[in-house]
Amino acid sequence: MSRRFPFPYGRNHINILISGASGCGATSLIESFISMCDEVLIHNEFYSDTVACQFRFFMDNHLYIIRTCDLSENPLTPPVDHPVPELHYRMDVIIYLYSIDDLDSLYHVMDLLEVKDEVGDLPCVLVGNKVDLRRTWEIMGRSNEGRNNFVSFKEAAIVAEEYNISWIVECSARTGQLIPDVLKAAVSSYLGKKGKRKRI
Repeated sequence: MSRRFPFPYGRNHINILISGASGCGATSLIESFISMCDEVLIHNEFYSDTVACQFRFFMDNHLYIIRTCDLSENPLTPPVDHPVPELHYRMDVIIYLYSIDDLDSLYHVMDLLEVKDEVGDLPCVLVGNKVDLRRTWEIMGRSNEGRNNFVSFKEAAIVAEEYNISWIVECSARTGQLIPDVLKAAVSSYLGKKGKRKRI
C-alpha cells in the first residue's frame, strides 16, 4: 500500500520505482529528473547496490521530496569525496516505462502488470520514452520500414485501460520533452487524482 512520509512544514516524501524492459532509458529518465530539480541527493537503497536519487519538486504550490530508483544496475555516479547514504523506504508510485520505438517493451510492461505480487495495488503511471524518435521518423517521411515497431499513443491507451492505469505520458529523456509532466503524473497518481488517458 502507498504510504505518506510526513515532513516538517507540510512537505511530503513520495517514493517512485521505475520498472520496465532494459534499454527503455530508465537511467536517462532519472538523470532528466536530476537535471530539472534541485537539492539532489544521490544515495544507495538500503542493503542494495542500486543507486537512487532524491530531489525537490514543486507542483501546485506544494513542495514534494521525490525519491526515485529503478531495478537496473544504473550508472549514476555519487558525488566524489562524499559519503553515500543508505535510505530505506517503501515505494509509493510505480512508473511503468516502455520505449516508443520498441513494441516488445510495451509487452514487457504488460507482463509486469500481470504479476504485481511485490507492489500490490500501488498507484502507477504508464510512460513512453523516446518520443523524439517517433517524431523524427515522421518528419523525415520515411517508408513503412520499422513503422510496426513503434508504439502509438492509442496502443498505450488500450493497455492503460486494460490495467486501469489512468495516467499516460509520452516523453523524451534525451531531449527533456515533457519530463516535468512525468513527475506531475506520478505525484497526481499518488494523491489519488485520475487522468483521462489523453496526451498531457
